[in-house]
Amino acid sequence: MERKVREELLYSLGEWGVSGAHDEHVKFKRIAIEEALVNLHVKEKPFSYRTMKAEKFPTDMNEAYEHILRQEDVPYKIYAHTDILEMEGFLNPFWRRYDRMAKLMRYGRTPQYRGFTSASLNPLNRFQFRPTTKTDLFFKRWFVTEVGGTASDLGMLFETAIACHALHHESCYNCKCQNTLRWNGGSGASWQDLICTECECMYEVKTKADMEKVSKSFRHNRISGGSFLSFWAVNNSKRPDQKMFLVILPRTSTLNRKRQEVYPVQIAEIAYVLPQACLDTFNETKSKTSGMRFKSTIIVKGTQARWFDLPLFEKEISTMRDIKERVFVDLFSRKRYAELDEQYFGNHKETESEQSNSIITTDEITEGLENLNIVPDDWEDLLPGY
Repeated sequence: MERKVREELLYSLGEWGVSGAHDEHVKFKRIAIEEALVNLHVKEKPFSYRTMKAEKFPTDMNEAYEHILRQEDVPYKIYAHTDILEMEGFLNPFWRRYDRMAKLMRYGRTPQYRGFTSASLNPLNRFQFRPTTKTDLFFKRWFVTEVGGTASDLGMLFETAIACHALHHESCYNCKCQNTLRWNGGSGASWQDLICTECECMYEVKTKADMEKVSKSFRHNRISGGSFLSFWAVNNSKRPDQKMFLVILPRTSTLNRKRQEVYPVQIAEIAYVLPQACLDTFNETKSKTSGMRFKSTIIVKGTQARWFDLPLFEKEISTMRDIKERVFVDLFSRKRYAELDEQYFGNHKETESEQSNSIITTDEITEGLENLNIVPDDWEDLLPGY
């Protein structure tokens, strides 16, 4: 496994432009590999999910959405970044492909980075990081349009929907026991969005734009995942017979055999994960205080299976914006909400007529979900690493 970690991390760093033979890049690659190998062997205190049998999760979508928002947390120091190139979306300028004839990994520039000098693409000099607050991060994540024209927190809708449905209507995929699934999500519970209180298996939930991209991810067996460190901390601390599953569903509905419009939920057991460089990898201040950060590529065992069909849920949520605003004000303050609202949107106090026009309708939510079919597809990977 250590050899796979080394190779994958070197390839990933190459996609970010850390591939030169000069001293700066050689030193950075050496330190990154050392950090990743430490992550590979880290452990945490084992936790028994059987204690969660009494946990209750709302059956109403609106209540469940509010519950998940209130559990959102950031268990690490937060940084904002400035890119001197002022690029958006995926920030790594290169892509890789394996040349079977030459038996070499080759790199090409993505179109938006053509025309830049190699020196300007050097990630060790390209990004500047500064501390920011949880208040600012949550406001941006919940209210500010960042990715593909749609606020990235729409992904929470799918976590809400799958938890609402699975906890009350589905059996554990692994042990087949009923009424044993529990929601265990939130920023502090990586790789354990859902758990089973009987066999104690874990489920990591991800979304893709449509079924074609879901199938492609499993076919290539390289799925973008969360924290590399967190995965191995959980994996190294669990029992040998305790399984970890990857659950992927499309953000675009499709017709099942009964001609019902649903989101097909696909599942596969996770074999292991490999490190991927991310923006936080190049945050020198964060690396010095809490170690270098990596995201991951998930490798699954065998092929995926169909777990269940998630029914359409858009009409069950009608007050997304109101719920987010209420939670934000409770967590922070009305004054801070108004300040950030003014900063980002220049909003003035609305009249009753304007307030009625600002209510998000079911059609607008549906349109928002459709707009979530973005490039890059893995919008979750644009969020900070941890």
